Amino acid sequence: MKRMTTIRTGDVLTRPKALGVLTHVGVAVAPNLVVQNTPEKGEHLTTLQEFSAGKMIAVHRTGANPSIVVARAQETLANPQKYHPIQNNCEHTATKIIQGIARSPQLAVFGIIALVGVLAIALSRR
Repeated sequence: MKRMTTIRTGDVLTRPKALGVLTHVGVAVAPNLVVQNTPEKGEHLTTLQEFSAGKMIAVHRTGANPSIVVARAQETLANPQKYHPIQNNCEHTATKIIQGIARSPQLAVFGIIALVGVLAIALSRR
């Protein structure tokens, strides 16, 4: 793993997963600590090395207030939730910590793609 930039509290970290189609997301809460949500462990604190899983990570600056990020991370870790691919995935956890609202943009995109596909099939059968 090679870091191209210094990691700051509140940075969103991403790395490829699932055949490179999806992205795993976590939030830096210290230079070497990341909050992530995985199917195996749910929401938990991990090291940067474990988060990277041997893959290159991308660092996305959010500009989020570090003290708010740490407080939300502490709240999350005080009552960690299990991973669920639709209701509580890694993006839900990251946006909850950064923005205060759990969302999954990747899931929304896949939902739109699926809806367009279903509509296309329905219209082609007319």
